Amino acid sequence: MRILGRYIGRWVVGATLLALAVLLALFTVFALIDQLGDVGKGRFGLADMVEYLVLTTPRRVYELIPVATLLGTLLGLGVLASHSELTVIRAAGVSAWRIAAATLKAVALPIIAGIIIGDFVVPAADDLAETRRSIALTSQIALKTRTGFWARDGQRFVNIREVLPDRRLADVYIYAFDEKRRLRTAVRAAGARAVADRWILEDVSESVISADRVESRSAASLPWEAPLAADLVDLAVIRPDRASSADLLRYVRFLRGNGQDPALYELALWSKLTMPLTAGAMALLAIPFVFGPLRSVGMGQRVLAGSLVGVSFHILSQATAQVGLVYGLPPAVGATVPTLAVAALATWLLRRAS
Repeated sequence: MRILGRYIGRWVVGATLLALAVLLALFTVFALIDQLGDVGKGRFGLADMVEYLVLTTPRRVYELIPVATLLGTLLGLGVLASHSELTVIRAAGVSAWRIAAATLKAVALPIIAGIIIGDFVVPAADDLAETRRSIALTSQIALKTRTGFWARDGQRFVNIREVLPDRRLADVYIYAFDEKRRLRTAVRAAGARAVADRWILEDVSESVISADRVESRSAASLPWEAPLAADLVDLAVIRPDRASSADLLRYVRFLRGNGQDPALYELALWSKLTMPLTAGAMALLAIPFVFGPLRSVGMGQRVLAGSLVGVSFHILSQATAQVGLVYGLPPAVGATVPTLAVAALATWLLRRAS
């Protein structure tokens, strides 16, 4: 069985990688078309667009892995079925469950790779991609670091420690220097909110530094003609679909501590945690179809069937998540119900095929 498992695994892994490559190329073309409209704005040129597409490739790989495992299982086992090898394997006494176990072992490799990419590569690559794109579009200097978001406008430097989902800023520091790079004013605000085309600083402490003294003053609120474009502010927001599990967990705790609703980020966290189960359930679902209605059809029909199943699952998961958010269901329920439903359906179909 070990030799047979490796044989099945080679076909499934090879087909999964092929499906992933084709899907990645297709979705990269879609992303290219989407970015073409920004070419020529500010300093954003063709080279910047190519750089952006390269840096966002890990995110597309991560998002496509569940569908790629579904298509890879359909194609890999489909080739074996077309050559009657699956029939021989079943006639030799190998059950559908043992074939399913060999398939799941095979897809574990791309799933593990996806987990690593999603948690360690995607956040850094996406941050760099969005930062460089926004700087090119707005011509403003910005940087996202562990101490928060930094932006420069002439001789002023702005440090924003946190940006809440509604674009409210928390812990804002503004430093103004003169032509000789001497610090002249330092402002600290507990928060800031956007009003029309300007910002209002809240709970403000300001220090004005002259040659012989430092004057300190405070105010409940002050208007702030911020040099920050909306795209730059968005860089400081943790995007639920692009953050690591650790960042999502930290941000959920931060939002709770600030009286904000963390449901959207909890949903993203649970979706990330259930990704391996989702990819495995998609692969498991493909197996009974190869044994049954897709046993003797061509590769094109298998791709079409897999695509329809993948699109249907995506619509189901998105609908369940949104309904859960609207009706206040626990995010864990909205994230796991579609996956558990697919796993249950796959298990039932496999039992019938056994």
